[in-house]
Amino acid sequence: MSWLKVVLKTNVGSGELEIEAPTIDHKQSIIDKFMVIFGASPALQPADENRTPPSDRKKDETHPPASQVAPAETAPERPTKAAEFVKPDLIGSTRTLHTPISEMVWPSSVNVEAENSEPDHFKTGVKYKEGVPHYRCRYWCKNPDCKNKGNQYIAENETSVECHNCGQKLKVRPAADGKLKRDGWGNFFIADEAVN
Repeated sequence: MSWLKVVLKTNVGSGELEIEAPTIDHKQSIIDKFMVIFGASPALQPADENRTPPSDRKKDETHPPASQVAPAETAPERPTKAAEFVKPDLIGSTRTLHTPISEMVWPSSVNVEAENSEPDHFKTGVKYKEGVPHYRCRYWCKNPDCKNKGNQYIAENETSVECHNCGQKLKVRPAADGKLKRDGWGNFFIADEAVN
């Protein structure tokens, strides 16, 4: 004894069907109707009253030739719904974790301008004035009223610098051991003592 249960849920409604001891025709009818609900065309079978159920057929029986099989109908056209217009999100308004391909392929103009706007002597610590190299000197003013600090670019043989604010003279010394060697901050010279 067999038993068949079909549960169908759609946007319109839902239904449930239970059959005890269904015949092959019942099963085929249910499958056809089920497929029609989802938009498939019903299966075409030639009307044959002497048709035997699949369980009664011989195992060595071959398929019928193509000339005896009924041609399949084309699927019926689904009714077209009125196209709903959905506004897309504004470009760049969605939050994502990936980097846009445009930023990977083309450098942003902000970064290019920032790189080009910084002079070379900021990186190298050497500024050329009329072809003569001037080296970065970091100074700290010792005047208690001023306490200014800053950078000046001086020639290699200079022994003192003046504070930009108050004019106090400061003694120059090498920033690192050795001639024209840079310290960790990129300075060649340091001026942190007042000239006597």
